[in-house]
Amino acid sequence: MFGRKKVQPPAPPPGPPSPPPPAAGGGSGDPHAHPGHQAVLRHLDEREKQEPLIRAQVAGGILFDLFVKILSEQGGRVRIEDLIAALASIGGHFCLTATLAQLGKEGLTPKAAGMMEVQDREGNIYFFGDAPNRLLAESETALLSLVLGAAHAHGAPVSLDMIHEAMKRTAARIGSSDFGNPDLPEPHRPALSPFDWVRHGRKRMSEALDLYEVPPLQRPAAVGFALQRAIAEGRQVLDPLLAARIAVECAVPMAKVDPRRFD
Repeated sequence: MFGRKKVQPPAPPPGPPSPPPPAAGGGSGDPHAHPGHQAVLRHLDEREKQEPLIRAQVAGGILFDLFVKILSEQGGRVRIEDLIAALASIGGHFCLTATLAQLGKEGLTPKAAGMMEVQDREGNIYFFGDAPNRLLAESETALLSLVLGAAHAHGAPVSLDMIHEAMKRTAARIGSSDFGNPDLPEPHRPALSPFDWVRHGRKRMSEALDLYEVPPLQRPAAVGFALQRAIAEGRQVLDPLLAARIAVECAVPMAKVDPRRFD
């Protein structure tokens, strides 16, 4: 499945996987309304009572398959570095969008929640604080906690220092041309920047997660489960330690960038 060739910037990706269409002569064209899909959602609702993470885990598998399909359309084989970079960049972005959405529901501003906003000379806004970091790295089911756990399970000597160093470097690069530029060896650099992965893929990832009714606060975990599968299935062509580094380098800066920059 996985190759070494870099992809070209992707065309707008296809829509998320959906249940089979209804039989001719009846039903709705909306995949969410399809009876088969509604049965899947009811099944997830029931299983969540005993398995709180089941929806995020199922969604992770769907995201993995979706982005393999997207990237394979560029030449058949998928470059594992690009798959990990795409998933991690958008996952980092979701850490911030989920946090801001939750604050909005609670009637809180980022500042009231203890977050700090930094503006660069061009007027771009960046957010720093504990709230998005909990979804990024500071809980058992955080995006990068799942990544490091998967890499460790496959023998990689990972540590939290990888995340802390990336966070320090990200903060130091605010306003510079190096912001969001992954600190990776040239042969393993992804084909696109984290900014471009978010621009190209966030809408389709959101559509897939909407289809399976994954709450915003669970979306980083869903991406984390997709990354776990990518690390496991790609470990023969990419060292799990390097896979984790790619994920960290892409996710951390995208968890700081004002989502309005991608509108």
